[in-house]
Amino acid sequence: LIVLPRKLFVSSDVDGTGEESEDTCDTVRNLIKQHKMGEESEYWPYVSYVMDDRHKGDLPCDWSDDGKDLLESIIPHELLPHLDATEISYEEECGVDEDDVG
Repeated sequence: LIVLPRKLFVSSDVDGTGEESEDTCDTVRNLIKQHKMGEESEYWPYVSYVMDDRHKGDLPCDWSDDGKDLLESIIPHELLPHLDATEISYEEECGVDEDDVG
C-alpha cells in the first residue's frame, strides 16, 4: 500500500489558494493549467504523462460499444448511479476545447 500526501494530488484548487471545489470540472481545469505551465509545474512528470497523445482513447467514453458493454457488465449502473463512466466526456461536460488541452 502506498500513501500519498494530499499536496501531491492535482486537485480542484485551480487558483492555488488551498480551497478545493466539489466541481469535477475544476480538477480538469487545473490539470490543463498545470499542463500549460510545462516544466514549471511541480506536477509536470505526472501531467506530461497523462496528457500525452498516446493516452487519447483511454477513457471509457472513447471505447467501442463492445468495450462499454463489458465495463457495464462488470460495474452495473445500479452500483454507481451517479457515474456514467462510459458516457462522460470532460470535453463536453466541462466545455474544454481540444486546443486547450494540447
